Amino acid sequence: KAMRTIRKMRLGVSELLSDSFYFNAQKSRKCTACTMNTNETLQHFFCVCPAYKTLGRNLIARTKPVLSRLRVQFTAHTCLGFHPKLRNKKFVKHAHNDRLALLTAVGDFVLQSSRFQFL
Repeated sequence: KAMRTIRKMRLGVSELLSDSFYFNAQKSRKCTACTMNTNETLQHFFCVCPAYKTLGRNLIARTKPVLSRLRVQFTAHTCLGFHPKLRNKKFVKHAHNDRLALLTAVGDFVLQSSRFQFL
């Protein structure tokens, strides 16, 4: 279910306010889930927002083994596969389970956040 939202995040057309502020009534990119008064970007949603702090810790714990094997730092973009090592044909072909583990962890985060209406 969450794969649709993950694809939208990768394309920059998700329901996050930094992607969809033209369509919300307030015309604001500011995160409404917290009081930090900052834009709701991918990095904020996955790594910074206090409203999703517990989910974020769980996501880091679940993705750390895969990312450390690849010597890649945890960021919102690496979780979504935006790193040369994650897009490398050799990785894609031989590390199906690692890729699946990353996407499953991100998908679970998205679902458990209850942030997105259209999954």
